[in-house]
Parts: sequence; structure tokens; C-alpha cells
Amino acid sequence: KSQLGLFLTIAGSLRENGIDVLLRHCANSAATICHPESRLDMVRCGVAVYGLYPSETCRGGQRGLRELAAVLPPGPHRHRLLALAGYMWQRRC
Repeated sequence: KSQLGLFLTIAGSLRENGIDVLLRHCANSAATICHPESRLDMVRCGVAVYGLYPSETCRGGQRGLRELAAVLPPGPHRHRLLALAGYMWQRRC
């Protein structure tokens, strides 16, 4: 959490000095699950996209994760759906 505070301080300082940070992201899979306040504008859901928890600590009382590919329909455009869903997942988490 101290890393998030430092990140937000620096991003705020940049903004105050006329430098606009378009997309702020500092949450990986573990932070996305355990620290929702770190999600900001985008997240990097690495191992969680495959239905795996990054650690037992993150499992906690969370609902079970499901592999993204397991919830998409089969078909010729499946790879495009996976790519699009990966982008949308980053924007909605």
C-alpha cells in the first residue's frame, strides 16, 4: 500500500506540473484481488486471467476464479474474443 501512495503522489505531482498521465495502472493480479483501491484506470491481470490465484493469501474469501477461455464460446473468432476480452477485463476490473 505504501507503493500505491507513492505512485499516487508522483502522478499528482506530474499533473500539477502540467504532465497528464493518461492511464494510471499499478495493480497486478494480486493487487486487483486484494487491494481494489489500486485498480485506478487499468489493471494487469496476469495469472488471474488463467483462473489461478497469485497466492494463497489472495484467495481469502474470494469467489472462485474461472479461466477466461472457459467462459467464451467456441468458434472461428475465439482468439479475437480472447484478445478483446483481455482488453475489456483491464478496463472493467
